Amino acid sequence: MRAINKLAIKDSNYSDYVQNNGTSVVAVVTTRQENDTFEELGVTNKKLNITYGSSEFQENQANGGYLERITLSSLPGGYNNFNEFKTEIDEILETTHLNHLTSLLVPQRTELNNNAEFVYSAKSAYNYYAKGYEEQTTTITEKEIPNYYIESGDTNSDLKVLNVSNFNEELFKSVGIDRSLSIPATVRTRESNIIFDGVNTVLSKVEGFPFFNTIGMSTYASGDITDFINDSGLFVELADFYISGNPSSTTEFDLLDSKSAVQVQRQVTTQIFSFSDFITDKDYTLGNQDVSTVISDTPVPDINDMFGNFSKVLLNGIFRNSVRNNLRTIQEVLENRVCYNEVLFYRVDKYVGSFLGQPVQTFWFANKNDALQYCDTQVKYGTVYAYDVSAYTLVLGNSYSYSDPTYIETDGQFYAELTVNNFCSAQLVRIPLLQFSIASIQNPPLSPHVDFSTKMNAENNIKITLGHNLGEELADFIPITNQDSQQESLMSLVQYNYNGGENLKYFKSDRSAQYFEVFRTTDPPQQPESFIGNKIADAKQFFSNSRESSSHISINDFVLPNVKYYYMFRAVNIHNHVSNPTAVYELILTQDADDSKVTVVEYEYPKQIKFNNSKSFNSLLQVQPSLDQTIFMNNQPAIVNADSAKTELNNITLGDAQEQIWGRVFKIRCRSTTTGRKIDFNVRFNLKKVNSQDNFE
Repeated sequence: MRAINKLAIKDSNYSDYVQNNGTSVVAVVTTRQENDTFEELGVTNKKLNITYGSSEFQENQANGGYLERITLSSLPGGYNNFNEFKTEIDEILETTHLNHLTSLLVPQRTELNNNAEFVYSAKSAYNYYAKGYEEQTTTITEKEIPNYYIESGDTNSDLKVLNVSNFNEELFKSVGIDRSLSIPATVRTRESNIIFDGVNTVLSKVEGFPFFNTIGMSTYASGDITDFINDSGLFVELADFYISGNPSSTTEFDLLDSKSAVQVQRQVTTQIFSFSDFITDKDYTLGNQDVSTVISDTPVPDINDMFGNFSKVLLNGIFRNSVRNNLRTIQEVLENRVCYNEVLFYRVDKYVGSFLGQPVQTFWFANKNDALQYCDTQVKYGTVYAYDVSAYTLVLGNSYSYSDPTYIETDGQFYAELTVNNFCSAQLVRIPLLQFSIASIQNPPLSPHVDFSTKMNAENNIKITLGHNLGEELADFIPITNQDSQQESLMSLVQYNYNGGENLKYFKSDRSAQYFEVFRTTDPPQQPESFIGNKIADAKQFFSNSRESSSHISINDFVLPNVKYYYMFRAVNIHNHVSNPTAVYELILTQDADDSKVTVVEYEYPKQIKFNNSKSFNSLLQVQPSLDQTIFMNNQPAIVNADSAKTELNNITLGDAQEQIWGRVFKIRCRSTTTGRKIDFNVRFNLKKVNSQDNFE
């Protein structure tokens, strides 16, 4: 059974009197798991019965639509009299209702769910160290860094930085030695928006770059409208039209992500565009050439007025046919059927560090392949990039209103026959899909191999030989210094590259370590952090002709005889990423008149005492809950997004501890230190809830 993750989209401000009193509504409901969900709720105090009459599709309307009739009849007890019924129905006339209830499959990360039906991946690659390239890219913007697709393509020659067709280690290692990055001034603006009319990635070529990020995603099945836009060459015109953001407006949707059962983002403000505005637009000059670049796997047609107008006429016909086949009737709207949608293209905003401020680049991708794979080479070493992926989705929603009432009263039963003007609201909605962060880093090395020795004489010196271990492993990272936390964060970002998203981190040594850290203390360490402030050396050795580091290093250390020393070591690579610490070695040098001997054993940290089962006191004993048992949490399901706590007192609790004490009994035994006599107290912790007179109303 393949896992399915859906995103439901509901207009935040949609409300229809007829639906609210006659059928059922899709509402945001708070669950007891501190999450929100969408539920289709039946009307509890139903006042109306709805009978659906004629429904005729109107071709002559702007986007097409239905002219329909419905009859509303009152239910017993719904209205006090006919005038009340008539007044309430009159109040809803001529009000335009916008309903775009729809849903999309949402990709799930392959590293976390290999059984998902719709997937995405976000990985980084680090291939080799190119010193000059790394140094030069740190001084320029992301837009000025070579883009694989531009560099390998036949067009956009004025944007090329490398001006070569073969990307390899020799090329990038020559940067800063006998070549520099030649950056055209135009890239600073034109690569702000890169429009991809198809993506052709040859991984064997991309892997010639020292490092890069890769985004992969399943794409949505294209419909007739999407296929025509791609086949006719209108996609670039469409993307350019919406890069201009002209025309556009914003609206609010409630978004339900079903991946973790339930979680609603309320009132998400997003851009919407009238699709009709694009169809009727007759300006085929790309208006954003100064801030955008087009990359295509096939030649992009030069759209002139005649070709463009003809294509728009055909597109309009396909669009109107889709409206005829897919527009919901008023009955389908009121019964909460989702409306038809097509994903036309994707937008990926790229940020540095976090999703704050403006993106450094935006990529636009046509929805024309079964899967999307983009290798982002415009990245800097060790920099965290946040990617925000959204789908520009054509939603064939409904814009409807009630009019022309005919009221009838018969034997205490009230009727209202209404005309429903039900038209298509075709909006291109920017729907947020994914957010993730990745970085390209060299993996930390393996821990070094360690040997101790001493000369058989009376000298107080020991020899420590540190060797470089080749290979790779998955392991927990053991931080020691405060600086290690930054490395740990970067390792967490790249862990999906290797191990399927578990908490283990990846270590790899494929070249000699840059140097080794040597820690020493005479106090028995209690934990790895005990070595903070006790680093005695950075051991390094280079070959003079190449400045390459040696795979084995020997150092001498002065020690006092018959004193226990505790050593620990770490390997450090060229980017100052550290390995896990070695085992702790307990060393003692013993001497006699003319001989020395070094004894080394592996030392084990003492087990940490998490809590004490006993406590001493004199004559008074006080027992009270800890703070994590008594703190009041504002995110409790009973009060989150609630206007009042009325009737919710029984659902409110205290504390955020994983194991709560309320309602449990604990035995506390007191023993006299003088007589040895014992007394037991059975203590129950109860949480008293006292209703006020108005119950928090």
